[in-house]
Amino acid sequence: MLARYVHRRERGLHRPSILTKVELTRRTFLLGLSDTHSVEAVHAGGVAALDIDQTEGSFLASGGQDKAVVVYDISKHSKPNTEPVQAPVVLRLPRAHDYNVSAVQWYPNDTGILTTSGMDGSVKVWDTNAERLAREFVGFERVYQHALSRTGHHTLIAVAGQDCTTTLCDVRTGGQSRQLRGHTGKVFAVAWSPSNAELLATGSLDNRCLVWDVRSAAGPLLTLDQHNGARDPRLEGVVTAHDGAVNGLAYTPDGRYLLSTGTDRRARLWNAKTGQNLMVHYPGIQNGARKLLGMCVSQCSSVPVLYHPCGKDIKAYDIHTGRTINTLRAHFGTVQTCTFHPWLPSMYSSSSDNQVLAWTPQVRSELADAAGAAGHAGADVHALDVDAWSDDDGGAAGGGGGQL
Repeated sequence: MLARYVHRRERGLHRPSILTKVELTRRTFLLGLSDTHSVEAVHAGGVAALDIDQTEGSFLASGGQDKAVVVYDISKHSKPNTEPVQAPVVLRLPRAHDYNVSAVQWYPNDTGILTTSGMDGSVKVWDTNAERLAREFVGFERVYQHALSRTGHHTLIAVAGQDCTTTLCDVRTGGQSRQLRGHTGKVFAVAWSPSNAELLATGSLDNRCLVWDVRSAAGPLLTLDQHNGARDPRLEGVVTAHDGAVNGLAYTPDGRYLLSTGTDRRARLWNAKTGQNLMVHYPGIQNGARKLLGMCVSQCSSVPVLYHPCGKDIKAYDIHTGRTINTLRAHFGTVQTCTFHPWLPSMYSSSSDNQVLAWTPQVRSELADAAGAAGHAGADVHALDVDAWSDDDGGAAGGGGGQL
């Protein structure tokens, strides 16, 4: 298959970037437990939070139930047929919070600033160069997640709290900008749109997912409806995204689609512009946590892949068709979160087994064996030859998987 793309490139039928995208997609489909890279197990409890810096892609931050925050240098990998390189710890904050660390995120465009939040009701901003606390936001009951916009267009932190609100805190001023009120249950998940820095999605215990324009005081911009307006008349007036708590959100890299997951054991794909449920079925979803579940989307492939923790496994799905591409197995405890590298086909996951694992492409050396390798990994290599992105805002290419 790759030879066909090379031939087309030689004839001038493809741009150089096409071949690169195809190879990155192929490698994304072939993720397996890394044989070139490992992460030292330093946490004394389950690891619930992970994030890779978006500036250099060299530093992985983790936060755990042991109240600690750890930063690893993940820039080095071993050569083939040698022992895996263990990512060294470059920063350790043993008492970053008074209770479990719920989320960590690097500040956009700056590897010297790391933000963390915890069940102690605080959000903290750390100067990683000086290894000291630079700013702190307190007064929350519990913080289930926080998020900064990856675009860097503003300095707002969205804080998902137990009091049914999402609070916007400004890192620059140290004050609270405003509160977004619309949920009737704990807010478990928040996600900023990567294409519009003013749009924020929130998911809650009340089974609802709301999309906000943070510049507006008029309430939510969209209330996502799993039935697309065709709901049961007996439930008239109740618009829900799931039949259980919404505890995970993730946008696709281009911001066109939003993914949600809930304790009803369903993941859903939404048109981020219209709020339409695209009715894609993702089989085998496991999700019963009354807290944040950290799913992620591949960042470098032409076919976006959803990585969803399912018990001790991580399932990989083609987001547009719901087809299961791969099932990653190596953890001994419940997987709590996973995060994808900003431009490389690699991923990191963490679990209640105290481990952080690295996943990299398991690629054979012979290009002629590419299809066999993909089949061994459980991938559908034919998807690589399909442009999965649709120009129609009304739905996803490839069709849905049926009514949910």
